[in-house]
Amino acid sequence: MKNKLAPLVIIGCNRVKLLKRLVFSLKKNKLSKRTLVYFFIDFNSNKKTSQEIISFLDNIDFFYKKKIILRAKKFGLKKNILSAIDYVFKFHEKIIVLEDDLEVSKNILEYFNKSLDKFKKNQDIYTIAGFSFNTFYDLENSIDNDLILSKRPSSWGWASWKFKWKRLNKKKIKNLNSVKCDYGNDLLLMS
Repeated sequence: MKNKLAPLVIIGCNRVKLLKRLVFSLKKNKLSKRTLVYFFIDFNSNKKTSQEIISFLDNIDFFYKKKIILRAKKFGLKKNILSAIDYVFKFHEKIIVLEDDLEVSKNILEYFNKSLDKFKKNQDIYTIAGFSFNTFYDLENSIDNDLILSKRPSSWGWASWKFKWKRLNKKKIKNLNSVKCDYGNDLLLMS
């Protein structure tokens, strides 16, 4: 990779087994040793579970560097994700985001980093998804043998750039009911 690798953000809560599964799947990635990882763990009132998560994260030694941010109060998923992204974009120009309930392929970090480099200047692409619904529409819009251009993003592992994230956050939709799109109004309603 000619460019600096994107930092990895892992969003977690109280799901120890799922978090372990995700982290161990990331360990299989050859780029994990060169990747800075941020863990944003939401507040959990169960002290035993919290201690288990902290102990597990403290003992991870296969990333380039790791930063663990433990929330002192309950943020909830949306606030935890958005504040994590805002925090990391204070220091970095691109980002990879995974939630703790994912299990990823052994090439996911390479895929995200190469895609972030390849599509940085493409004004039609704002995020790189780690999951595809493989619909007929997607297959007709394939941009090469392995990638699909879709209007519908996926939260199941994704990556983006700071400058494009800022543009997305500035877009305001005044009347959601008047918006018609072929990829689902639910995405607008969830924001």
